[in-house]
Amino acid sequence: MTLNDDLQTRKQVEETQKSTGTDLTFAYAHHQVADAKEAVTFGAPRVQDRLTKVWAALIPVKREDMPNDKLWADLVAIKNRMVFYNPSGLKPNKMKASLSLMRTDHAGALKDMICRLDADVRRDRLKASIEVWPMAHSQSEVLKIEARRLHENQAVG
Repeated sequence: MTLNDDLQTRKQVEETQKSTGTDLTFAYAHHQVADAKEAVTFGAPRVQDRLTKVWAALIPVKREDMPNDKLWADLVAIKNRMVFYNPSGLKPNKMKASLSLMRTDHAGALKDMICRLDADVRRDRLKASIEVWPMAHSQSEVLKIEARRLHENQAVG
């Protein structure tokens, strides 16, 4: 996702919020975390080389976009781990250089954290959608639909 795409998505979310009066910031955060998971899962052979796209997806997410305190803490932990990685006292002047120096096991752990955050965000969003789902559908039907979507998305990743 390019910076222009990100700005366009943010603008669409803001316009929809104004017109509908609903809070879509969590939907924006969900979208960005899903983009980060996709970026870290697919692409260059080395995880380290994929992390700059992850950073680009996660950096615009703000505190108000992530209403759940645990999810926000997990996101901050991921961002901190990417920014403060400093192997052997080396101080590269660019984050991309720092990420390319990251050991494979550290990059793999970071990938796992991102995938876990994506699953947690999806689960939290599922809970929120069940609470506001129209009564025409039973909660068991909603759970089946959302569980199927979650399973399909995990099978891809």
